[in-house]
Amino acid sequence: MAFLELPLQYPNTRQIAFVTTCLGWGAEEGDVDVYPRNRDLTIFDKFWEARETGTTTVPQDWMKSWLDGYANQARRDEYRSYVASGFVTMASAKPGVDKVILYTNARGAEDSTCEESLNYNPRPLNANEWDEPKTSFQDFALYYFKQMMERGGIDGLYLDNVYAAPNFDTISADAYVREDGKVQPSMGIFSTRNYVKRIATMYAEAGRMPSTWVHMTNGNLIPAFSFAQISLDLEWRFDNKTDFQDRFSREMLLAQSLGLQAGLIPSVIDGVLESAPERKRLNRTEFGAITVHEIKLGETRVNADELAKAYTTLFGFGYGLKDCRVYRYWEPNQPVTISFEDIKALVLARPSTNHPSNSKCLIIVSDFGSGGDVELTVDAKAIGLRTGFNAMDAETGVSLPLTKNTVTFSLARHDFRMIALE
Repeated sequence: MAFLELPLQYPNTRQIAFVTTCLGWGAEEGDVDVYPRNRDLTIFDKFWEARETGTTTVPQDWMKSWLDGYANQARRDEYRSYVASGFVTMASAKPGVDKVILYTNARGAEDSTCEESLNYNPRPLNANEWDEPKTSFQDFALYYFKQMMERGGIDGLYLDNVYAAPNFDTISADAYVREDGKVQPSMGIFSTRNYVKRIATMYAEAGRMPSTWVHMTNGNLIPAFSFAQISLDLEWRFDNKTDFQDRFSREMLLAQSLGLQAGLIPSVIDGVLESAPERKRLNRTEFGAITVHEIKLGETRVNADELAKAYTTLFGFGYGLKDCRVYRYWEPNQPVTISFEDIKALVLARPSTNHPSNSKCLIIVSDFGSGGDVELTVDAKAIGLRTGFNAMDAETGVSLPLTKNTVTFSLARHDFRMIALE
């Protein structure tokens, strides 16, 4: 699973079942193929059967037959591992609830792809067409993607390496020779836009909602991403010692990673390496920084136990339900005031079950400065809190000092707190 698998399930959560690399769905190579080995799509019939039955035990007779079909038998054990993982991922995904998304590469295509498309598109010089997803590559890829959707019940596609890069090919790309004799490259933005759009159209024509997950690689290509549904950012600055706030500023997250400009669900790669001596603390710096921006963890290294309480508190409150009001710090009229400029909050409010005529509130506060003793003043009327509401730390259940409408608590540098009011 790509997203953190919660120890509890809530009606407002969805898991993404991510079949990682092309090897997971039967291809010969990890990041360049658009079809299974030998173009044998029967693997998707088997995947669909696994998803329908929920049987995670891989049939060994089928697996042997499938592995026998690879040309490179020296990689047999590697292929076995990835195909088995893809099979189990499919079988574990709940139909109608979880989304199965396959890894593909928007810039990847093996040479055989070029050769096989010769009959309708002359091969460009040095195969430079594959520097961006031009129309012939789109035609070729979507032919197989449609069958994966129909035969395997695949809910969406992950597009790796969706970024702007120069393409100097004047034949297949939009590059041209300038008056000074130098080549002005194209950047592939609009061919990428058309590729993502065609994938969305393919699903829409089948009466299905697309789930295209674009690995934006630090490039917020809004014209292309307007037809996608999920973004993945921050494959950058991975290490085992640096706090998340010291890697990425609030301003950068707002401008690049937020997703709102193109209507996306934003996610980021977990950049805290497993070797981090302070991994638990670093994970907390990451969770706080991205959660106050409503960014999700995708392709995570985080174990469920490390942030289980935080995530179960967040989704257990009802975050994501239709009756959950969300107040973001960068928008006007957020109903809290914080005594530190470098501490930001995400404020959630829902109808209270204990006091039906009033609301309950969950406030996630994250430090981007040096921490300190914090005073958080709440606009109780705007939120709808009852007179005499209480405050507590939602992770620990410990009551917090409350004077009138001001809650006081300590916050460590780059840490987060979850404050429950009811």
